[in-house]
Amino acid sequence: MRERFPNLTFNVWEWPTGTVAEYIDYELGVECLFPVTGKGATDNVALMIEVCFLNSRPRLNASVGWGHPSGHSEATFRDNCLTNAEWPEAKPETIAELREFFPSLAVAFESAVERGLPSA
Repeated sequence: MRERFPNLTFNVWEWPTGTVAEYIDYELGVECLFPVTGKGATDNVALMIEVCFLNSRPRLNASVGWGHPSGHSEATFRDNCLTNAEWPEAKPETIAELREFFPSLAVAFESAVERGLPSA
């Protein structure tokens, strides 16, 4: 993507995001930053995988979404899960399902980068 879009900045990250003992979680992803946006427009979109409740029953989800102020979701592995407590458990079959779905997330991310703004 960096070769196709040399004017854009791409960041890859992975880090723990929760500190409360019962809510230890981890996030990894890739983000695209747009150098020029309209006033009040979102300047980033990210593809991320999140895992929560690592010290009990791990749950996971993945999505492509825009940053503040939009917060628009381009694609979600499980779009009917509003909170992380509703995410599917990170069982082998769920991980396999995510692996199969991941190309759809990659396409959604690439489309969002090409457009440079949230879908209508």
